[in-house]
Amino acid sequence: MTKTPGAMRLAKGVLRLVCFFLPHEGRAERYTEWTAELFWILDDAEFSRGRRILHGMAYSIDQGRTVASLRLSTEAKKRLIALLAASVAVTATTSYSLHAVQAAKNNRISAELSALAAQETDLENRLHDTKRQLTQLTQKYYCELTGTGCRDASGHPGFGVEARKLQAARAMTSTRVKDIEAQLTGVRRQIRDLKA
Repeated sequence: MTKTPGAMRLAKGVLRLVCFFLPHEGRAERYTEWTAELFWILDDAEFSRGRRILHGMAYSIDQGRTVASLRLSTEAKKRLIALLAASVAVTATTSYSLHAVQAAKNNRISAELSALAAQETDLENRLHDTKRQLTQLTQKYYCELTGTGCRDASGHPGFGVEARKLQAARAMTSTRVKDIEAQLTGVRRQIRDLKA
């Protein structure tokens, strides 16, 4: 089963019509050979889905051109050329549709990248401010510990009420820093995945 069944049906239809212009004794063999080749063209993982479809249609049309170059009657050549022109029109329409879909996808990705970039900048600013706040709290905490207000009743260094408040504020701020860093890592991962 091919990954592009619609394109396979369309291209096989073109090949079936092209084979109609071949001598009767070689039709089935040529059709089988060409559809087997078409299957591999439409499933080639080296190319994107759109390119595989275009290659498959180009292959079918090219087989028609080859048959048209055989000695056919003028009327048969005209009918085959009309068939090929219709196939080219369908291929061009398909190509345009695929291009429009790809452009819409690119626009969506661009908008998502812009939103993520703004979110990344916001998180970086919040992280910077929170780290600065943590540094200030740490400095106040150590000043409080080394100051005279941090001695217990026997005169030994200990935790005063202010030191305990600063320690709790430091713990909360440290947790906020880790949360922001985790969010920032997630946003950067999303940006990297969209760019890939």
